[in-house]
Amino acid sequence: MTYQSDPSGFALAPALAAMRLPGGLLTGTSVLTAAGPTPVERIGTGTRVVTRSGLVPVIGTLSAPAHRNPLVRIEAGSGLMSQARRDLVVAAGQFLYLRGRTAFSHTGRQEAMVTAGSLADGIAILRCVLPDAEELRLHRLVFAEPEIIFAEGCELGCAALQVRRPVFA
Repeated sequence: MTYQSDPSGFALAPALAAMRLPGGLLTGTSVLTAAGPTPVERIGTGTRVVTRSGLVPVIGTLSAPAHRNPLVRIEAGSGLMSQARRDLVVAAGQFLYLRGRTAFSHTGRQEAMVTAGSLADGIAILRCVLPDAEELRLHRLVFAEPEIIFAEGCELGCAALQVRRPVFA
C-alpha cells in the first residue's frame, strides 16, 4: 500500500494503513476534477476534485493492490449509471450515493449512502474477480471532510481521514 500526504507535513502513520481498502476506485476510473475527467491514479495531493459541495482539494491518496479486495462491477446504463459510457469497477466497500427512484427502490428512502457490495444483484451489479487484478490497484482519495465525488457517471462517497488522538489519563 502506498500513501501520499500533503506537502505541509500531514502524514498517515504507516501502521494505520491496511492492505485492504474499505472503498476505492480501480486504476483508470475517470474522476471529475477542475481540469476535467482525470484517471484516479493521476490525482494527487492538491488536485481540486468536483464534489457535491464544490471544488475541494485532495489532502492525500491511498493505494492498494486490487486483488486483495473484493470488487464489484456496475454496468454502464444500469439504473445506477444511466449516463455512463463504460462499466465502473470499485471495491465492494465503496460508498455510492443514491437519490430519487434509484434510492427509493433499493432503500425505501429518497437519498441513501450504501456500499457497492450491498447492491450486488447478479445482473447489472456483480461481484467480480478481474483476471489482471494483480497488476491493477485500487485508489482512494482523502479529503478533510466527507465528500461525494463524480466518477464514471456515479456519485461516490469519500470519507474524511480520521486521525486518532492519544487519550491521556
